Parts: sequence; C-alpha cells; structure tokens
Amino acid sequence: MRAVGLGGTVVRTTAADAANSLSGEFDIIFVDPPYADDDRSVASLLESLTRLTAAGGVVVVHRQARSTLEVPDFLTCTDERRYGDAVVTMMERIEA
Repeated sequence: MRAVGLGGTVVRTTAADAANSLSGEFDIIFVDPPYADDDRSVASLLESLTRLTAAGGVVVVHRQARSTLEVPDFLTCTDERRYGDAVVTMMERIEA
C-alpha cells in the first residue's frame, strides 16, 4: 500500500479469528476460506463479519465455483467474476 501512496493497516489472520477478536470497522475485508469449508460455514462467517464491515465497506470472497454463496442481508453483491474453478465475489455493506 505504501508503494502506491495509500495508508492503512493489513491484518493477517483467519477470518474466524478476526470476527471474534478484532474491533473497529474496516473498509475492505478479504475472505479466502479453505475450499473444504462448506457453504453454511462461509455464510455464518460472513454474518459474523457484520460488525467489522464499515458502512459502504467492501467484502471480497474467493471461493470454489461450484459452491453457492448466501449473501447476508447487510451486504449487496456488486460484482462476481469466475476464474477457472474459482469465483471472486465483491459485496458492499448496505447502510442500515
């Protein structure tokens, strides 16, 4: 980020640990769960990230193309792209 003149903090942890231990709100959250995780655990994880996602913040999920993604009520899907067996879904936090 510094190389392109951006500020911010990169937090490297599992999404589950982040959902349980971090505080504050983040503008961008990247979620790259193991492909072995089932669709329900990913949906549950996204629900737990509600309090960490800033209003207007973006959540990016990388997953297997054959999986399904339930988008929680607090997010709206803004883009989805397929790359071979992978799908990258971009969602934005809806202001309550």
